[in-house]
Amino acid sequence: MAKKTFESHSHSELAGVRILFFTKKGGVFFAEHRHILVALQRAGAQVAIAAQKTSRDEGDSLRGKLASLKIAYHELPLSDYGLNPLLELRTLLCVARLFLRTRAQRAHVQIVVAYTIKPIFHSALARLLLMPLLRLRLIGFFTGLGRAFTRRSIFHRILTSCLCFLLRGATQLWVLNEHNRNLLRKRIPSLADDILVSNDMGIDLRLGSNSDNSNNDKRGQDNNRRLGENTIRFLYLGRLLCAKGVGEYLAAARMLGSKQESKLGSKIEQNTNQAQIGRATSQVTTSQVATSQVALEFLLAGESSPSDPDGFPMERIERARARGYISCYEGDIESSNAPGSGYDFSVKREDVGRLLASVDCLVLPSYAEGLPRVILEAAAMRVPAIVARYDGFERAVREDSNACSAFTCACGDSEDLAYAMLRFARLPLKERRRMGDAAYNFVASNFSRAHARAFYLSSLTRASTSPR
Repeated sequence: MAKKTFESHSHSELAGVRILFFTKKGGVFFAEHRHILVALQRAGAQVAIAAQKTSRDEGDSLRGKLASLKIAYHELPLSDYGLNPLLELRTLLCVARLFLRTRAQRAHVQIVVAYTIKPIFHSALARLLLMPLLRLRLIGFFTGLGRAFTRRSIFHRILTSCLCFLLRGATQLWVLNEHNRNLLRKRIPSLADDILVSNDMGIDLRLGSNSDNSNNDKRGQDNNRRLGENTIRFLYLGRLLCAKGVGEYLAAARMLGSKQESKLGSKIEQNTNQAQIGRATSQVTTSQVATSQVALEFLLAGESSPSDPDGFPMERIERARARGYISCYEGDIESSNAPGSGYDFSVKREDVGRLLASVDCLVLPSYAEGLPRVILEAAAMRVPAIVARYDGFERAVREDSNACSAFTCACGDSEDLAYAMLRFARLPLKERRRMGDAAYNFVASNFSRAHARAFYLSSLTRASTSPR
């Protein structure tokens, strides 16, 4: 019934509309948005993707997949980081040339949907330069406002002012949380009614059943992440950046691994009757805190970013692993405590479900999020979370007396994070499962793929008829 509710209405207005999605990682974008692209084609739209250049093998593979769906693919010289003037000028010229080529294609309306700040900036500038020759409707999708908006240097203030000026002529802007929408409304008041909060690309609710886990029951609760009632496995899964809270996770693991639990346990005991963290915490009694013997394991997985100025020092991760505080994912879930084996802890998309199925709780103490997708994917696996109290997390978790799906901690506070992790570990198994159920129900009610398709179809239909 849900599917009919979201997708039964007609979107015939998209017939003859050409939509170009401009993103950084074409392969990742296609894998995550394929169901949306197909829905747009069924609604009559012509769909194309533009992305940064990759290796020949990867590009040929993606081009073949897109060709089978009759989706055009264009590669552009787009850099991940940095503002080299010559490289950026080259990118701008390539983007402008691509936009000009669309004139020869038969389409009543041309819409460009640009993801993240660099593609948005180049698309907006190219659109302005080509305005006498070509009319494009531009949609900028801010997955996060990033350093350009959060840093206070004169350079970044000038950059954001230029970007906001260019976006005054955009058709729509999409963001992932209310905080970002309010910030952009203040900076670009002319677009106040056209800044929309998106559900991103939607979460596959079958993620748990797709993992190679033969022990899942119908509710997905009794799976192989249950190492025993007295063993709790935590996982950090995300890019290895300072702003993602990697340092706080390592510090919390060191606290809990070096037998500082007594201090944190006392904190639980003192706050049990005061904390407003839902039904789960209300079940943690003083006797449980005093008598529970819980073994804790800490796993870290994610892609390193050596060229990113905010990249976390990999040597610190290696030292923590060598000292036995954490285990690092290296393609095999069970690999651990093996120093000197390199710094590649990234996870393939097809392995995310298997990795999440092996843990009891996801930990993401990030303070730089638009909408933490990994938290939503964990929720689809009925895995509760521990997150920092930050703007981007308010849409991803539920923390109330009826259905608590996550615990929260203060941003940048490793001791408060360790406290939250130990508090979770001291919960009875029944309460941890209840949190997992609450997480699944929340994401199913708000972030399913049907929700995402409905947003794309309605927003793009609205954009296709916009006078701007």
